[in-house]
Amino acid sequence: MTILKDAVSFAKAITFNDLDVEVIEIGKRALIDYVGVTLAGCKTPVSSNIQRYAERHSAKPQACIFGTEKKVSWDLAALSNGVAGHALDFDDTSWTTIGHPTVTVAPAVFSAGEMMNISGRQALKAYAVGVEIQNKMAAMVMPEASLNGWHTTSVFGPFGAATASALIIGLKNEQFLSALGIAASMASGIRSNFGTMTKAYHAGMASFNGATSVILAGSGIGAAENAMEAQDGFIQVFSGKEPNPIPLNFGSPWDIVKPGLVLKQYPCCSGTHPATDCILDILKETPFTAEDVESIHVGVSQLGIKELVCHRPKTPTEARFSMEYALCSAIVYGKLGLSEFTLEAVNNPRIKALLPKVFMGPDPELSELGFIGTAPAKLRITLNDRRILEGSCNLSKGNPELPLSDEEFSGKFMECASKVLDLNHCRKVLKALFELEKIKDINLITRLLRT
Repeated sequence: MTILKDAVSFAKAITFNDLDVEVIEIGKRALIDYVGVTLAGCKTPVSSNIQRYAERHSAKPQACIFGTEKKVSWDLAALSNGVAGHALDFDDTSWTTIGHPTVTVAPAVFSAGEMMNISGRQALKAYAVGVEIQNKMAAMVMPEASLNGWHTTSVFGPFGAATASALIIGLKNEQFLSALGIAASMASGIRSNFGTMTKAYHAGMASFNGATSVILAGSGIGAAENAMEAQDGFIQVFSGKEPNPIPLNFGSPWDIVKPGLVLKQYPCCSGTHPATDCILDILKETPFTAEDVESIHVGVSQLGIKELVCHRPKTPTEARFSMEYALCSAIVYGKLGLSEFTLEAVNNPRIKALLPKVFMGPDPELSELGFIGTAPAKLRITLNDRRILEGSCNLSKGNPELPLSDEEFSGKFMECASKVLDLNHCRKVLKALFELEKIKDINLITRLLRT
């Protein structure tokens, strides 16, 4: 049995009743978080640009674009809602992929599900199975794929989106197999586009590519059954290793349970989060101002150097990939939330004056940990009065080990969703998503997501 055949067999055999309670509860929280950040991101410039593209090229109105009155073909709805979900870099992350799993799978679930009038149970199953197959595929080629400069979200995302879409559309085994084989050829995305609109496009592209793989397979386009482990196949191309496939043990355990998902507390690259937690803790103990700072040195692990590429940001998009801005924002504004990622906030003269005093570099001890996604950081702050403040953080809040409280989680959703929906609508959406397994038709939710 090939890897793709094994994946299809697993996907087709799973029923909702096979899902552990923990899988269902984590899945619901992931989808709630996704809907919230997508609503918050649907009015950003990159989302508006993609929505215009989708409207121009849509064949028929099959699924909604969140936070708008627009309906487009389901594949372009997946594109649009994937871009919006990643536009603020506020969506969840996975340390298996060192990427963003839900934002590639959930758009396909909602758009295909709306078209097919699926139940909440079907949506949860499609989501859980899609992320499971996507992340187990990723584990075969990580961390090499990320080390080589690939944006893992858009490399692995097509597998998850294709899996979820194939389950919802009802592809038969051979077509399902072809869809995953096509998805292997859709894998793409390079890290050099971080800090630009294209980074957000990567997430929508992955969901769209997964949907397109299903459409093509359903139209009779075939693909290699051994596309993963063949010579010059996915494993070899993305890892550089000779193919030596091992059983992927889908569902044992489920990846969203162990190692789990990270729900973000800050709307920016997760590489800044531990350092931000650290400096906010230092500020609580020893308050100081931007004008008090002589220098800040932050030591990071290997991944931080590759991800946090914008050292003197001028736009909100650039600021989301800047360690320097994250720390400056924490000092100047006392926080790092949605309101800190505006043109006015980023170009505040106090921020501009403080940025050159922040220096990020590899820490020898943290670098020895390897290419990990948890982004541990060490801080050394020298004040003008010669005081030196030091701290470190190995794991930011939002990780499974340090979860957001229920109040923080619901508060994040309400803050995000209220950017486009009135509070009464927000509460209705939140209640419906918390009770997703009781929903008979996903359209009862997607109708609430249209302004």
